[in-house]
This record gives sequence, structure tokens and C-alpha cells, in this order.
Amino acid sequence: MNGGGQNAVRVMVDPELCMGSGTCMAVAPTLFEMGDDGIATPRQSLSERSAKLDQAVSRCPTGAIGTAQSN
Repeated sequence: MNGGGQNAVRVMVDPELCMGSGTCMAVAPTLFEMGDDGIATPRQSLSERSAKLDQAVSRCPTGAIGTAQSN
């Protein structure tokens, strides 16, 4: 799951939008963790695109999670 391959994307969580619902952790616990401030953060800044990642992005209730193609 290290992000270095051709399908690597940058994973971001907007702390202004995150409400700490934990949906991303329920869907993809290996990709996200909850900070002490109650805001979700990616476990790594780069990750391989996967169905779990796409599901976490689409199920985030506030749209706080985003991905961008890595260079």
C-alpha cells in the first residue's frame, strides 16, 4: 500500500471541513487515523489508488477527503 507506483495519488484531508465522523477510518482503517484534535489524517501522504480509498472519499459526509495525481 506504499504510494510509489503508477497509481499513486496524494491523499489530503481538509481540516476545516473534517467533522471527525470516522467514516474514512471505518471504510479504510489502514489509510486514515484520527488525530488528537478529532480530525482525520491520512496515514501516508501518498497511497495507491484503490477501491477502499475511492470509497472513503465518496462516503466522507463533508467532502473533506481529496486525492490528486502524484508526479
